[in-house]
Amino acid sequence: MQSIQTPLQAVLTSDTRQIRISVKASWLKVQDPSIVFATVGASVVNGPDLVQGQSVVITNADLYAYVDESEHAMRLDYDRRIDEPRGGTSHAIVNVLLDNINQRFTPNQNATIGTAIEARRPFKMSLGFRVGGIDRLVQIVTGLTGSKPKLGRTAKTVEVEVYDYITFIDNATLAAAIYENKRSDQIIELILADLGFGSSQYSLDQGINTIGFAWFDKDKSAGRRIRELCEAEEAHFYQDENGIIRFENRNHYQNFPHQTVQRTIDAGDILSDEDDESTKIINRAIVIAKPRKVDTQAAPLWSHATVEPIGAGETITLWAAFYDAETGSNKLPVKTISAPAATTDYTANSQEDGLGTDMTSDIAIVVTNFVESAKIQITNNALTATYLTFLQLQGLAARVSQAIQAVTEDAGSINKYEAQEYTVTNDLIQTNAVAKSIANNLVAKYADPMGRRKIRIPGIPHLQLKDLVYVVDPFAKNLITNPSFEVTLDDWSLSYSGDVTATIARARDVPIEEGYFAAKITVV
Repeated sequence: MQSIQTPLQAVLTSDTRQIRISVKASWLKVQDPSIVFATVGASVVNGPDLVQGQSVVITNADLYAYVDESEHAMRLDYDRRIDEPRGGTSHAIVNVLLDNINQRFTPNQNATIGTAIEARRPFKMSLGFRVGGIDRLVQIVTGLTGSKPKLGRTAKTVEVEVYDYITFIDNATLAAAIYENKRSDQIIELILADLGFGSSQYSLDQGINTIGFAWFDKDKSAGRRIRELCEAEEAHFYQDENGIIRFENRNHYQNFPHQTVQRTIDAGDILSDEDDESTKIINRAIVIAKPRKVDTQAAPLWSHATVEPIGAGETITLWAAFYDAETGSNKLPVKTISAPAATTDYTANSQEDGLGTDMTSDIAIVVTNFVESAKIQITNNALTATYLTFLQLQGLAARVSQAIQAVTEDAGSINKYEAQEYTVTNDLIQTNAVAKSIANNLVAKYADPMGRRKIRIPGIPHLQLKDLVYVVDPFAKNLITNPSFEVTLDDWSLSYSGDVTATIARARDVPIEEGYFAAKITVV
């Protein structure tokens, strides 16, 4: 992630830190009328309208009118983490406790706010410290409330749970879709557009993986689709602190400043340092993929085994589900369906046994393709009843072009912890080389749980997921006293009645495979 530079260095290590929480809520979810963006040819140069320059962060959340509820904030708990072991996406969740002793948040008590405390309300939250009489804050989450805020009537509090937009993308449903010869970022952009996100709300690296044929059935949520795209090239998808959704390819963290250590965690800063017992051990990784390729010529896709009676002037509807005989799957993605041709693809007769008068020319067929299935509407234009005695669909399907399987194991780890197997199945992986590299990296990260530590320190608001940090080991007996760790978990707890602390790492200090992915965290 992008490092946020703030003048907090002195206060981060001071004995006394005046903590600050900022909570802004758009209870009414209405646009701020004062926000006007400049329009070329209409706005006055040096006038009051805002210009959307490259350094200006513009998201839908920024357009709402907010009420500052900071004076009522009592506690803030915050968690952002990378989904492990596959990675790919990060989520953030914030739990805020507000003081309601004056019944400000009680329904029907406050005319402006109390009647509008509902789910899906935009929030912006920041935290930091007061330095030299000035509040120095770092925004941590822009998101939406999940369920309706919970009133604590006896305690006179209200608890608000806020999720970033990745959570809502995760649960969003979409129709089945196919994409041909598109990069990961291009597909993600199309998914975000389907969900209603504008181009100003996201920033996408150019994907490294170009996918010949990507198919997502209707049972896969938007989030699952994006997660599979990221997994297939070890990319990262997340929402930053300002609300911008970001896709970063696997090479993103190879370049300066992402390989620069952001901070040294001194021994005196460490409140607790322990092995991460929750770490999943993977010493045998199997990566399986069955990429698909679209047929070059139309071929039979489906046939109807039943004779269908159709009354005079009647229209009937049939549904065709495409079956993949090669894989034994009941789902075969179909790119295009050819218009059914009379006699070749369907026949109709005046008798059920196929004899009598040929009435094929009286039949009209309209087919709607839903990728995994098709809706077939059949109309009998004759003045008498007829029987549809034969019907088939032909078209271009996407069939499995190769079977990929890569296996990597760590004999030493297996000998120590027994075999701990993990399988990745992702048909968006296109080559054996990529599959092998993913398997290698999984084993490199998770074969030895002793290489991962959970460290709790005084809170540092500007530390980001995937930042590199040095951790000083006061008990080291060799020269490697400052191994570099990658932050994979950022878990805050901040209360005005207590301390501000953060768990910064389920971190690793083992190198990741060099080669195809060229991703290595160096131990110094």
